[in-house]
Amino acid sequence: MSKEQATEEDVIRTAIKMVIERVREHTYLPEYRANISESEIMGVILSKYFEWSGRKIAEATYSAFEDSNFHTFNEKFNELWKANRKDDDDLWEVK
Repeated sequence: MSKEQATEEDVIRTAIKMVIERVREHTYLPEYRANISESEIMGVILSKYFEWSGRKIAEATYSAFEDSNFHTFNEKFNELWKANRKDDDDLWEVK
C-alpha cells in the first residue's frame, strides 16, 4: 500500500473527527465548546447512538478496552457489572 492510500485507522479517525465536531457544534453552547474534550464528546456519541442503553454502552466500552489489551481491567469491569446487574449478568452474550 502506498503512502497516499489511507489506512483503515485513518479512515475511522477522519470520519469520527467529523462526527465529533458536528456534535460539538450542535450539542454544546458556544462558550463551552472549546473546553469539551473529544473523549467526553465520544461518550455523548455512544450514549446517543446506543439510545442510552447502559448494556450496549458497557459492551462497546468492554470491546474498546479489550482491543487495547486492558484484559485485567476488563476482568474487574465484568465483575463490577455482574455485581450490580443481577438480572442481566451475562454482559458479553449477544442479545
